[in-house]
Amino acid sequence: MAKGTARVGSLIAFEGLDGAGKSTQIRRLADALSADGHLVDIRKLNANRLFKDQCRRLNDRDLLGPVEAALMKAAELAGRFEAVDMALDHGVVVLWDKYIVGSIVADIARSVPLKYTDALLSTLPEPDLTVYLEITPAEALRRKNEIGGPRVMESGLDVTFGARQAHAKMAAGEIDPDTMARHFLAFQTRMSEAYARHLPPERLANAIDGMKRLKDRTVIVYGERGESAAGAMRALQQQGFSQVVSLRGGLSAWRAEHMPVTRD
Repeated sequence: MAKGTARVGSLIAFEGLDGAGKSTQIRRLADALSADGHLVDIRKLNANRLFKDQCRRLNDRDLLGPVEAALMKAAELAGRFEAVDMALDHGVVVLWDKYIVGSIVADIARSVPLKYTDALLSTLPEPDLTVYLEITPAEALRRKNEIGGPRVMESGLDVTFGARQAHAKMAAGEIDPDTMARHFLAFQTRMSEAYARHLPPERLANAIDGMKRLKDRTVIVYGERGESAAGAMRALQQQGFSQVVSLRGGLSAWRAEHMPVTRD
């Protein structure tokens, strides 16, 4: 990602799983900033109506896979930034619901190779601040069920069946709530692990700073499937933690062995 340049306004990105409350918190912050006399512009990933219509037409013809969608999404995002840059130059506070990291995370969860995501989004300016609203996939599902249940794309059903078939199956009632819940939890877990790898490093640094008293003790690092632990292990070791180990296979493997899971 390109480093942010000097500008009068501010770009604030809100990130998190589907159901984390990004839209709610953005509205609250926008109201507070407006009441304080600031100009505010709210943006959202994939919110361009023409772009959504194009994607729908391509999906109807089974012409849009994850990589093609990533290419289109990156082009649409870059195309919108000229207007955003102008707003920032005039002192506007831009609040973005899922920005660069959110786009990368969604692509990774759909198995788009990193060489695409890194190249496609590397020229976009970094936000001045990233706000990550952290919830578990299970909590995300609970919240989604309160407002009608998960939707096709946020459950990754477009990857499993193809977008056209997934929407057709939903319309025909062929996907029951339990199946939808399983897909949603699996997809949001992949997103959660991708967020752990791609969020700005200061989030991890702040967490490590609060663990300094544990430097001489054994620290076990884990993710849902284990892939997200490597970066955290390196960061801890660089800060002087000498006894850092990773839970092989992550929590999924732990549960598969019927091992106990508790939460303090």
